[in-house]
Amino acid sequence: MVGGETSSIGHRSENRSLFDCAAKAKGKTFTDFVLDTARVAAEDDLLNQKIISVSPEAYSAFQERLDMPFHANEHLCCKENK
Repeated sequence: MVGGETSSIGHRSENRSLFDCAAKAKGKTFTDFVLDTARVAAEDDLLNQKIISVSPEAYSAFQERLDMPFHANEHLCCKENK
C-alpha cells in the first residue's frame, strides 16, 4: 500500500468491541488505535530480527557442530542429581 491509501479489514464483533474500548482508553479513534498498534507491532517484529553474517566455511563448521550427536556435559547437569 502506498501512503494515502485506505484499507478495509475484516474483523469479528468481539474484536471490534475490544479495540473500541482500548481506543477510547487511549483517547484515539478506532482507526488511529488499530494503525498505531499495528505500526508498533511491525516495528517490534523488524527490530527483533537477528541477522548474523558468516563465511561459508564458518557456516559449514557451525552446521557440522549442530549435526553432531549430543553428549552429556557434567558441568551443565542439574546439581540436584549429584
